[in-house]
Amino acid sequence: MTTKLIETTKYLKGKGIINPEIGIVLGTGLGGLTKEIEVEKTINYADIPHFPLSTVESHSGKLIYGKLGNKKIIAMQGRFHYYEGYSLQQVTYPIRVMKLLGLKFLLLSNAAGAMNTEFKKASLMLITDHINLLPQNPLTGINLDDFGPRFPDMSKAYSPEINQIIESNANKLDIKLNKGIYVVVAGPNLETPALKKVELSEILEVAAKAEIQLIKLFKAVISEMVI
Repeated sequence: MTTKLIETTKYLKGKGIINPEIGIVLGTGLGGLTKEIEVEKTINYADIPHFPLSTVESHSGKLIYGKLGNKKIIAMQGRFHYYEGYSLQQVTYPIRVMKLLGLKFLLLSNAAGAMNTEFKKASLMLITDHINLLPQNPLTGINLDDFGPRFPDMSKAYSPEINQIIESNANKLDIKLNKGIYVVVAGPNLETPALKKVELSEILEVAAKAEIQLIKLFKAVISEMVI
């Protein structure tokens, strides 16, 4: 794994991707944020050594490097999923690569169904914690000490400081921002009736309607991040 990570990082640096401050992973239907980026480099996943390939139709499979606001960013236009047949080590491989490239902050987004009946379609939710119901963990196996300890502290996996910035900017932009806990299941099937089933069309509608709000929020948050 370590050798592959070094080879991938070396390739990307050779393509001019140097010291991005912020990483953004764009979920289903949210690839439009790339229109707001001053793009310097676009690299297809297929051209990156040891990178998985996105097989989901709505995930274009491109790595975008450039500026958003006054920050150097790297954005994944499409992510990888456990249900595509990848191991969780493969799913999280790009995050480790971005860390080696110099990343300091990571913003994650996705389109998801809500179990809280108070949440409305096309609304946004700030993740404050998560519950992992997958049968595996990306940290199993030999520990890569360069990335952290064997038993990492998860009490602040979602930075309270960054979440506070997000909440503050949502208020300034008059964007309704729910807060909640993200529950991850294997997929690809959607929720059963016991989990308050949400139809696929609704999930995609949420992504489409929420995109412009998310773009505003991301831009505001990035402009206020202080290294």
